[in-house]
Amino acid sequence: MKHMLALVTIISLANATLAFAAAAADTPHAKLMQALLCKGVSESLSALVKGGSNFAAGYAVQGFGEDMSYKSMVILRDPITIAGAKTNAVIWSLDPNYFEFNAFLFSEFTGDYKAVVKALKLEPTKDFNESSMGRFVSVQASENACPETIVLTPKENGWFLLGCGWCNGG
Repeated sequence: MKHMLALVTIISLANATLAFAAAAADTPHAKLMQALLCKGVSESLSALVKGGSNFAAGYAVQGFGEDMSYKSMVILRDPITIAGAKTNAVIWSLDPNYFEFNAFLFSEFTGDYKAVVKALKLEPTKDFNESSMGRFVSVQASENACPETIVLTPKENGWFLLGCGWCNGG
């Protein structure tokens, strides 16, 4: 009987943990982090923008512009953290916003970009030039492929850009 009670307790705790993990994966933070890592990019941000700001849930959204100049942004009360680096905003823009960085969905992070490069297994861009997506990428660009690519470009003073783009040059 003791063993049966212990087994039931363990199973109950495991199910509760799985349910909590599934609920946590459905939060705005989790969705936006996944989008930054090229998993559900357009769905994550557009759903939040369409739904509007939810201050109680810890975020505000804004979308503006038209067609190719449309931009949207989610500002978070609590930061997204990747390998110790943090950001409080995620931006979607088809217009290039930064030199040497061409991701459509991105954030400005503060922290050690080298730790993020290592954690995400990014590699230096081969044959880097002005049309490259960024300094570090998850997939090397080719003329025949157009995959979603995690892009990172270090900037000055301890901050860097991290996001998701596709097709070399944005």
